[in-house]
Amino acid sequence: MSDAAANVSCERLVALLLHYLEGGLDAGTHAAIDAHLAHCPGCLEFTSQYKKTPVICRESLRREMPADLRDHLAEFVLGQQRQQQQ
Repeated sequence: MSDAAANVSCERLVALLLHYLEGGLDAGTHAAIDAHLAHCPGCLEFTSQYKKTPVICRESLRREMPADLRDHLAEFVLGQQRQQQQ
């Protein structure tokens, strides 16, 4: 394991993961996490699953709106827009 990878424990990686994925870390910390991931299969798998979670959640919640509700909602929104224009 490299010195950079040794500076980031698995627990530290988990704590910083969101910032790492969003590009919110300084270059040195980012590089240390990259080095850790290159040598830690468990953290690499965790990171992979972490990245997939929002997609899985969105897909599981996606449902088609019933036509009558969609039509009623559209009428309501259009009515509100007309009132604001007056």
